[in-house]
Amino acid sequence: MECIFCKSTDIRELNSFNDYSICACNVCNTVFADQVADNKEYYFLSPKKSSGVLKQKLANSAKSITAEFYYNYLTNNLGTAVISSVLDIGADRGHLLRLFEKQGVKAVGIEADRIRAANPVASDLRVGFFDEDYVLDERFNLVCFTQNMSYFRDNRSILKKASSLLNGGGYIFIATVNGDSPMAVKHFSKYGNPNNCACILSKKGWSEICDLFEFDLLDYSFYEPPMLKDIVSKRWFRLPQYMICPSKAYYRTDINGHHALILLKRRKGV
Repeated sequence: MECIFCKSTDIRELNSFNDYSICACNVCNTVFADQVADNKEYYFLSPKKSSGVLKQKLANSAKSITAEFYYNYLTNNLGTAVISSVLDIGADRGHLLRLFEKQGVKAVGIEADRIRAANPVASDLRVGFFDEDYVLDERFNLVCFTQNMSYFRDNRSILKKASSLLNGGGYIFIATVNGDSPMAVKHFSKYGNPNNCACILSKKGWSEICDLFEFDLLDYSFYEPPMLKDIVSKRWFRLPQYMICPSKAYYRTDINGHHALILLKRRKGV
C-alpha cells in the first residue's frame, strides 16, 4: 500500500474494519481510507433521509453559529472591500452565503445533498456534485470549502478546479480537519470511513499544494470547536447550551485542535 498523496510506502494502519482500513502516512501525515467510496452516488444521486425535526432545528442553529464564525474570520482577515463575490462549495442550506448576501455580495452555493438544498436560507443555492469535471462559467474573488475537503480523494485536482474559478489574485478558504491533530487522528481511526476520510491532509500537504498551484499561504490556524465535536459525537443534548450562549460554540485556538482554517491567496499574474 502507498500513501494516496505522497506515494510513500511508509504507512501505518490506524484501525481495520470489515471492508476497509483507516491508514496514516508516516512521511506526510496524510490520513486516508484504503478503499475508495463513490461519494457522488452516496451524497448526490442517493441522498439519505433527513433526521427528526428537533435534531434538524438544533443542527441548523449550530450551522448558523459556525457560519457566523467563518464570516467573521474571513472579513477580519480579508476586509469586506476585498470580498465582492463568493462561491461556497458544500454550502448546506446556505448559512454562510446568507451573511454575505446581507452585505450585498454576490454569493453562490453548491450543495450535493438535495434534501438539505430543498430548504435554502440563501437565494442562490444550486444542487450539484462538485468535482474536477463540474461546469461553471462564473468567476469569484473567494471560493470556500466548509468542512467537506476530507470527502475528496484527490485534493490536488479539486484545488486546481477551484483555482480555475478565481479571478486574478483571488482567495480560497478551507475549513477542514487538521491532519496533524492527535485528537483528529484518534477520532477518524474510530469513526472514519471511505466517505468521510477519503483524504485528510496535514499542513505539510497543504503547503505542497500551495507551491504546486502558486498560492500564498496567508493563514493556517488550528482550532478546537466544542460544538462540532458534540455534533460529530451525536451528543445532541448538549446543543441547547450553544443556542443560549453562542460564544461557547466558537472555535478556540488550540495547536492540537482537530480543525484547521486555511486561507490561500492566488499569486498575481497566475
